[in-house]
Amino acid sequence: GAALTTDSLTVSGAVNLSNFHVGAQTRPNIVLGRTDLPNALGISQGSLNNILTGYMYFNVPSGGFAVDSGSATPVILPGVSEYIYPHAAQISITSPLWLTQTGTGIYLNSSVIDINAAVTAGTGGIFLGRNANSHAYLVGVASKSYPANTLELTNTELNHIVTTGPLVIGDPYNAHNATPGPMQIVGPIDTSGIGTQLRLVGDGVTQAPGATITAAKLAVDSYGAINLPEANQVGVFAANSSTAGVTFNNTGPLTIGNVETTPYPYYFATSCV
Repeated sequence: GAALTTDSLTVSGAVNLSNFHVGAQTRPNIVLGRTDLPNALGISQGSLNNILTGYMYFNVPSGGFAVDSGSATPVILPGVSEYIYPHAAQISITSPLWLTQTGTGIYLNSSVIDINAAVTAGTGGIFLGRNANSHAYLVGVASKSYPANTLELTNTELNHIVTTGPLVIGDPYNAHNATPGPMQIVGPIDTSGIGTQLRLVGDGVTQAPGATITAAKLAVDSYGAINLPEANQVGVFAANSSTAGVTFNNTGPLTIGNVETTPYPYYFATSCV
C-alpha cells in the first residue's frame, strides 16, 4: 500500500496498490471530482481512474471531505475493489458517487454527513456513522440543525442510497458496549428501495410517535433497550440488545430472521444478532 500527505495529487498512469491512504498537507479539505476549489486537495476523475486498490482512506479529521464534480456528472472510483473510508469533520456529497465493482462498500465516518446526490456501492454496503464515544443519532429529521456530537439524517438522504449490500446507520465497531450514543428515529423513514437490509446500531434505539420504519429487512444491534412500538412496515426483523429488552411493533406479516455478515468494516458486530 501507500500513504501520501500532500496538497496536490495527479495520477497520470495506472497505479496498483493493496490500499491507498490520502491526507491533505496544509489544505483543510479533500474533494473528489475536481481540482479547482481553493483550500482543498482536489483529485480529478482522471486520477481516480488510474488508482487500482483494495481500499482508499481519506484522512481530514478536522476538515471536510466532498464529492463534487461541479455538475451532476458522477464521480466514479472504478479501481476500488473493497471500500472507501473518508474520515472528516464534515462529509458532503453534492455529485453522484459510484463504486462500480461488485463487492465494494462505502463507510462515511463523520459527525456531519450531507447527502444531496446518489451514493452507489456494491455488496459491501454503505455505512453512515461516527466511530466516536457518546455520539447520538437522529434519523428521519425534517430539517437539520447540526447539534454537537449528533449525526442527523433525513429520509430524503437515505433515499439517495443505492447498494446491493446493507445500509448501516451507527457505529458498527462498538455495538455491544456503552460507547455508542443513543439513536432515535424522529420521523418516518422508508428504505424499501434498498433490497437488502437496514441496520441500526446504538446504545439504545428508540422511536418517536409516528416515526415509522418501512424496510424490506431491519436489523437492530444495541447495547441498551430497543423500543420501536410504532406502526412499522418490515418484512424481516432481527434484533439484539446486550443489556435490555426488545419491543417491536409491525403492521403486516413479519419474519424473525438473521443478519448476514458484511466484510467491511472488518469488525462489524453481527455475530450475535
